[in-house]
Amino acid sequence: MGGQLFCSGPNALNVPRLAPDLYQKLKAQYTDLLRQYYSKVTTPVEAPGKASHGDIDMMVASPLHDLAPPTLAAILDAARHSTSGPTTSFAVPHPEDPTGHVQLDVHVCVPEHLAWEAFEHSYGDLWQIIGVCIRPLGLTTTNKGFFLRIPELEHTDRKGSLIFLTEEPSEALQFLGLDAAAYETGFATEEDLFAWIVDAGFFGVEELSTRDNAKDRQRRAKREMFVRFVDEFVGARMGQLRVSPGPEWTRDAVLARGLERFGRREEYDTKMAGFFKHEKEKAFWAKAARMVPVDEGEKLNLVMRGLKRWVSFEQDEAVINAEADMSDDPVSKWANAIDDIGEEKLLAWIEDNWEEVRTKEKSRVKRAKMERAEVRGLTRSGEVKSED
Repeated sequence: MGGQLFCSGPNALNVPRLAPDLYQKLKAQYTDLLRQYYSKVTTPVEAPGKASHGDIDMMVASPLHDLAPPTLAAILDAARHSTSGPTTSFAVPHPEDPTGHVQLDVHVCVPEHLAWEAFEHSYGDLWQIIGVCIRPLGLTTTNKGFFLRIPELEHTDRKGSLIFLTEEPSEALQFLGLDAAAYETGFATEEDLFAWIVDAGFFGVEELSTRDNAKDRQRRAKREMFVRFVDEFVGARMGQLRVSPGPEWTRDAVLARGLERFGRREEYDTKMAGFFKHEKEKAFWAKAARMVPVDEGEKLNLVMRGLKRWVSFEQDEAVINAEADMSDDPVSKWANAIDDIGEEKLLAWIEDNWEEVRTKEKSRVKRAKMERAEVRGLTRSGEVKSED
């Protein structure tokens, strides 16, 4: 929050920015204090060259005691606290200003993700900058690690398109071709940090100059370091920096390298097989819909829904069941039947049997409406209309 959380509103507090020496002193003090209550405590590395600090960020995991935010607020002698997700901000006493407070943000992590989260939040907006650069390569980070995105899935199933690569910071840096030794040593100035980024093979100014979506505009408005990188550092060196990454940094090359290095080929193949099966089934249902001589809309939907609910497959034959299957199976039985029986044979069966399926589904819908009406106590003559 940059130390601004408690500075506005009718009961605003005085939260002055902290000089570097005082910031370091308080960071060490609260690290020691929190280690009495959490087995794991760390802080992200600060961006280089900061003249002052708006707040103190602490990352913790594995509490040693039951520590609800009000309990920790009492321990910290906080005048106020505010919780948002896993982060609680505390207005703790300012050691040099009797009327002032310091904003202390305590972010509770899952133990196995603590090191990665601290890494991702280190050096200010570093990973905001890197994230924009690597996004067109199909790479992304979350609070759980470093991921690839499968191109064919990302527009329809964002979560399902992700393939986990690693949550080891050194492995992520190595994969990106970033100098891990320089990262560990640290950067004396912000310019040194920016130079480290543009020296990596994935960097190209083309992506920075052409992207202007809503998220990037929001990032520019909120992230001063990001703005300085794009507008000042890169802007002053446009003729000297790579326009686009080299051939080893195409999306296909990055995908292949990531699957190989981190042993994720089997997971990728499984997801792609599911994708192709889904696409094949989608094309099949489009053909089936054209074969059913009813108007588009609810009447056609009734038939399509009925085929999925009333039909099963036995010994490579389609069978109309006595009861509807109302389960929501993510792997459609029809998708498997298309492979086992063949699309042409299934379409011919639909052409011969769709009317019987429609009749069964209409009756099921009518019964369901009547049952719902009875539950509500609304069964009166004419209230439940049958579906045409």
